Amino acid sequence: MLAYLHETVQVRSQPHLVVGPKSTISNWMGEFKKWAPFFRVVNLVPTMEHREEILRNKMKPGYFDVCVTTYDAIRICHPDLKKINFHYVIFDEAHKLKNSDSLIAQYSRTLKSHSRLLLTGTPLQNDIGELWALLNFLMPALFQSKDDFEEWFDFTNYESDQDTKMVMVKKLHKILKPFLLRRVKADLAVKLPDKIEINVAVPLS
Repeated sequence: MLAYLHETVQVRSQPHLVVGPKSTISNWMGEFKKWAPFFRVVNLVPTMEHREEILRNKMKPGYFDVCVTTYDAIRICHPDLKKINFHYVIFDEAHKLKNSDSLIAQYSRTLKSHSRLLLTGTPLQNDIGELWALLNFLMPALFQSKDDFEEWFDFTNYESDQDTKMVMVKKLHKILKPFLLRRVKADLAVKLPDKIEINVAVPLS
């Protein structure tokens, strides 16, 4: 997507920011090197001995196209990052933002960007409050009130009324559709054989 914006849409005046857990950073750096080597990618390491040099020399305006960093760096380097106007801010493992009161979520909200993208493999429908937090993070003007959102989709009163519950679920899916690109295994792994389950009874040790 970022390569498409760069090559086709000619979005080159603003850098992008990719935020993820520390364990995913090397993968992100490898993907950029393999698929978009024309990007000038900076890995913002939040450790004290490296971050000042990176912020001062490698992240000057016009010197980089993409910054890849961690959630810890958002907290530590927040004063410097909030000065930059990013085009896209992408959050990998975005369920880390589901608590709207956490410091990470609050710092992330203050980052200036044209657009935001959340990547997550965690089911969002398990908790309406957490779902609202992510939607509010993406579009705070549209999803303003957590109380109103939870009231609209309060399933607790319909535990025994499955028909009403299904109507509400469909309504929720309809609201989410414009904001959600869902990728399921069945669409991608079409050649996988059927899964075989084998249950083995094991006595207590």
